[in-house]
Amino acid sequence: MAKQNGRNRQQSDQSTSDGSEIPRSNRVRTILWNCALSAAVALAVSSLVVYFPGGSPRTKLASTQRAMTPAPVMPHLQRPEPPALDAQPRIPAEFEHQDALLLGCNELVQFHPVTLCQIVGEIYERIRVIGLVANDEQRQQAIAVLQAYGLPRDAMHFIIVPVEGMWVQDYGPIFVRTPDHRAHIVNFDYLPREVDNRVNLALGTRFRMQVDSVPLAMEGGNLITNGRGLCLTTVGMIQLNLSRGMTLEQIKKLLHDHFAFETVSMLKMMAGEPTGHVDLFATFVAPDVVVVGDYPTEIDAENAKILDDNAALLSKLQTPVGPMKVARIVMPSHAGSVWRSYTNVIFANGKLLVPQYPNIDPASDAKALEVYRSLLPDWEVVGIDASSLIVKQGALHCISLNVPWLPDDADLVL
Repeated sequence: MAKQNGRNRQQSDQSTSDGSEIPRSNRVRTILWNCALSAAVALAVSSLVVYFPGGSPRTKLASTQRAMTPAPVMPHLQRPEPPALDAQPRIPAEFEHQDALLLGCNELVQFHPVTLCQIVGEIYERIRVIGLVANDEQRQQAIAVLQAYGLPRDAMHFIIVPVEGMWVQDYGPIFVRTPDHRAHIVNFDYLPREVDNRVNLALGTRFRMQVDSVPLAMEGGNLITNGRGLCLTTVGMIQLNLSRGMTLEQIKKLLHDHFAFETVSMLKMMAGEPTGHVDLFATFVAPDVVVVGDYPTEIDAENAKILDDNAALLSKLQTPVGPMKVARIVMPSHAGSVWRSYTNVIFANGKLLVPQYPNIDPASDAKALEVYRSLLPDWEVVGIDASSLIVKQGALHCISLNVPWLPDDADLVL
C-alpha cells in the first residue's frame, strides 16, 4: 500500500479500517484554526506566564525494582532531589528515571519497521519497552521484525488494546507521581479520535492505576514539564479550550488541580507548522535548562522571531534550583513543508535518542548531537533517522511516552 503524506491526507478524521496511517494532525487542529476567537483573546494568552498563588514547584523521585530490571541508570541528574519534595504529587520530567517507555507500535511495525527496530535496539537494555498493538497479529509481526533485526525475544513487551494511531505521546496518559511512590493516570479529551480517546481508560486497567479524567481537550505533545511544577504549552491548547466554552481561569485551575502545575508558560506556536505543539521546538534537559529551537533569520525570519520571543520568555522564569537557562539548537530545514525537529527526542534512563535527517543536512544533524552531548555529558546521545516519521508531522517524541512508575502486576504480554 502506498503511504501518503499525513499532512495531505483527507482521511485524518475518518476510520482507518483500510490500514492507512493516521497523520498527527487531525480535527483538533481544524477546530483550533477555525474557531471564532477574537484577536483580543489570542493576544491576551500569547506568550503568557501564569503563576499559581501560594505554590512552588514540587518534586520527588522513586523507582520500583522488578523481575526484568533495566540496566543501571547512569548518574544523569545534575543534582540530588531534596527529600522534602517527595511529599507532593507531580509529573516527573522525562530526563528523570523512568520505569518504562510506551511505543505506538501498531503503525510503526506496519509502516516504519526499521525505525522501530533502531529505537528498541538502542534502549531495551536501559528501560522496559512496551509496544501498543491493536491485535495479536500485530504483536506477532512486531516480534518477527525485532528478531529478524537480531534483537532478543524479550526486547519488547506488549499491550493489546484497541488503538488506531501511533502518536501515543498525544493521546496517551499523563502520569502523576503520588506521595506513596506510585502513580495515577490523568485522562483528557483527545479529539476527534474516539478509539484512541479510550486508550487511557484501558491502560488504567492494564497498569492497575487510578484514572483521573479532566475535561480539557489537549494533546500530550503540547505539554512538557521540568518535573518541578512548570508546564510549557502553546496558545493553541488554550485557544481550543476557550472555543469549547471554558474561561482562562478555569483552564488554569484544571492544570493546577489535576496536573500539579504551579507555573504555566504559554508559548507562541510556530507559524505554518500544522500541529502547534511545543515538543517540536522545545525540550527540558534539567529542571533549570530548556532547549529551544532556533532558525537563522535569513532562512525563516518569522519563526526566528517567534522562537526568539519564546526563548526570551523562558529565560525570565525562576525554578526551585535557580533561574531558567535556555540553550538554543539550530533547527533543520523545513523545506517542502516538512517540519523537522531536533527537540522531538526520547529520554531513556541515561540514553538520549535525537532525530536525524541524513538526506537533508548531515552537518546540522552532527551539530545537534554535539549540543545535547554538551548539555548531558553523562548521557549517551545517539541519532535515529526520523525521515520517514517526520513527513507524518511527528518524530521520536511523538511516537513514545515515558512511564515513570509501573507496578509489578501490570498486565503485559511478551
